[in-house]
This record gives sequence, structure tokens and C-alpha cells, in this order.
Amino acid sequence: MKKVLTLLIIGGGLMMSSCSKDFNCTCTIVTTDENGGVLNTASSAVVLNDTEKKAKQECEAGNATVTNGPFTQTSTCVLSERP
Repeated sequence: MKKVLTLLIIGGGLMMSSCSKDFNCTCTIVTTDENGGVLNTASSAVVLNDTEKKAKQECEAGNATVTNGPFTQTSTCVLSERP
């Protein structure tokens, strides 16, 4: 009986743990001038293998806006699940 109970507890714990999956983190970087005109657009992507919550935090850490004189560069990162 103890063996069955132990197996049930271990099995239940494994089922409740978060599973790592592959996610795409796609970042779009837009450079604009002082009038808001788009000068350049670029994008990059990276695969993250983690839980959804941790992958989202890591991906969104790439969101930033930097101004250098009359130019502004904005990076927007979005997480999506890989098919």
C-alpha cells in the first residue's frame, strides 16, 4: 500500500510541474527620425526552451526604446508557441 501511495504522490507531482516547451521570440526594431518618419525596420528571432512564463519574461526583456539625438530606436518583442 505504501508503494502505491508513493507512486501516486510522485505521479501527481510530475503532472503538476510546468513543462518546458519551445517558443519563438520575435523582435522588431524600428528606427525613426525626430518627425516620426521610419528610417529602418529590422527583425530577429530566437528560440527559447522554457516554461511559458519564464520564456515570456525573457522575451519581453528585449522591449526597449533608445533615443540618440534626433533618432529613436524601438524594439518590440513578442512570444509565440512553436508549431
